[in-house]
Amino acid sequence: MRNSDDTMDVLIGMREYEKNLFEIYEILSDRFKEHQNLWHDIAVDENTHALMVDTIISLYKSNEISFSDRNFDLTQIKKDLDKLNLFKDRINKHEISLSEAIKFVLLAERSLIERELFIYKDSDPPEFKKILKVLQEDTKEHYKKINELYKEISEKW
Repeated sequence: MRNSDDTMDVLIGMREYEKNLFEIYEILSDRFKEHQNLWHDIAVDENTHALMVDTIISLYKSNEISFSDRNFDLTQIKKDLDKLNLFKDRINKHEISLSEAIKFVLLAERSLIERELFIYKDSDPPEFKKILKVLQEDTKEHYKKINELYKEISEKW
């Protein structure tokens, strides 16, 4: 069984990851106006994801859900948050081209898919399963849209 502080740290890390992605996509929306709608739409989704994780945190705090069968990896979440923060710093300093930005967010979205962070287990609480399903579907859709943009941009190079 996991330490409840560890589980809370992981949930908070998940929320921070989503918030950071929201901020990155908002910056991209402002910085790369020719694709503003795409970046803004994804940013809105990421903000919604952060709110969804907030719901999970509230349910967990009130002991309405448990994650005793989960083995979350806080170390990896911290590493991923560090990468997002470094990228955010670079893009705020205008050190990132559109192609670099696309490649980074593709990796960020793919990382979530490959690590199966949003895959639910039979033992997960129903509320958590619903949220994970939305997060999983949206992440795959984000990857698809960004990859389409990458292909479009690549053809112009």
